[in-house]
Amino acid sequence: SVGANGKELIWTVPYARKHYYTDFSPNYTTPGTGPHWDQKAKGVFLSDWIEAFKKGTGL
Repeated sequence: SVGANGKELIWTVPYARKHYYTDFSPNYTTPGTGPHWDQKAKGVFLSDWIEAFKKGTGL
């Protein structure tokens, strides 16, 4: 979900924090997956995410 300030994402599953901040599973089989996947994807998809947000919000 999105935080009250609209600037953060909140995962409501017990393993999400551990998975994001540590090398939770050393057996990632898909390239680009693993801890901090969003930072890896940001460089590739940020402009697409911005356009999708604008479209979704009607901006």
